[in-house]
Amino acid sequence: MFRPRPSRLLTVAIVAALAVSATIVLWPSNSDRAITVHFASTTGLYVGDDVRILDVPVGSITSIEPTDGSVVVELEYAEEHLLPADVQAAIIAPTLVTGRYVALHPPYTSGPELDDGAVIPVERTVVPMEWDQITEQVAQLAADLGPEGANSEGALSRLLDVSARNLDGQGARLHQTLTDLAAATTTLADGSGDLFETVENLRILVGALADSDHVVAEFQKQLAGVSGVLEENRELVTTTLRTLDGSVEQIRAFVADNTDRLTANLESLGSVAENLAGQRQRIADLLQIGPTTLSNYNNVYDPESSSINAVVSDIFLQHPAVFVCSTIFSLGGPPEQCQQALAPLLNVLPDQLPVGTNPLYRDGVSNQVDAGEGAEPSPPRKQEPAPAPQPGAQEGLAGLLLPGGIR
Repeated sequence: MFRPRPSRLLTVAIVAALAVSATIVLWPSNSDRAITVHFASTTGLYVGDDVRILDVPVGSITSIEPTDGSVVVELEYAEEHLLPADVQAAIIAPTLVTGRYVALHPPYTSGPELDDGAVIPVERTVVPMEWDQITEQVAQLAADLGPEGANSEGALSRLLDVSARNLDGQGARLHQTLTDLAAATTTLADGSGDLFETVENLRILVGALADSDHVVAEFQKQLAGVSGVLEENRELVTTTLRTLDGSVEQIRAFVADNTDRLTANLESLGSVAENLAGQRQRIADLLQIGPTTLSNYNNVYDPESSSINAVVSDIFLQHPAVFVCSTIFSLGGPPEQCQQALAPLLNVLPDQLPVGTNPLYRDGVSNQVDAGEGAEPSPPRKQEPAPAPQPGAQEGLAGLLLPGGIR
């Protein structure tokens, strides 16, 4: 019995696979997409005409069927060409006598795609104007401008006559005007970036004003109120402005007569301002500490006895060692140096002030001080009468300043 060899079986399998692959590759398949377009008219368009995207043929027209209100055109184009969902269709006539084609615009970039079998309505289609329509419009224009239209009373003729007289001999100026207009257009084109930026800024400004409409309305209302007040006081405002005008003239004359002095004063003022700026920190410290100091002074002042209810703190004079040693330590000296400096001074400096009485001390209890239960304020001192003036004492200010004078 004959048995095929394994090598023959493998060869047959390979040949069969190649045949199947070739059949799949070479077998014609319908990979085109079909869409339906409704045009208002299809004059000069026939089955088989091109379908183009960016003027590149991508398909053809398969059928044209007139219906009520539109003409239905079936299109086919290659599947690899994608179109946006809102694509538009237009019949293009390169010249009056050559064939026409359907252009699909715009090309696909991103977003939703046009599905296979989609329908494009008449609202998204454009057809060219026919020659008979152009001639009809020209004839209608001529009739409208003719003797039975705008020129029925000679208005158009007068317009042409006046224009001819005005432009007669103005060729050079008209040429210069057109040249300047071209230069201005070129300038605008060169600065288109700035121009569009300005327009964008204006758009932002208008948007901000729109968002602040209630604020603008309130401002207009207040402005109207101010205008009403000025209207009611027109005479007073007029008088004020006239007075101000005279004052301005006087100020101008004063400045003209005293220019040198004003210059010197301004320079001095600049120096003062510079000095104040240099002492800014000290002034700030003074403004910060000053209110507290004045408040403390108000608390220690006794209006009953017209004196200050305070005691001077003389800690540095009561303890010379603290003063001397703190000074040495602040300069970085050691304790031994403090001892050496303090020893000779202990026999010289007193421990208390060499004053027998306290100049701020007073008798009695102020009404502002709580002296305790049952305490009564001391009676006011009796003021001794002034001594009698001596014979020959001077009067007036000299008598007040000199001893023994008349008071």
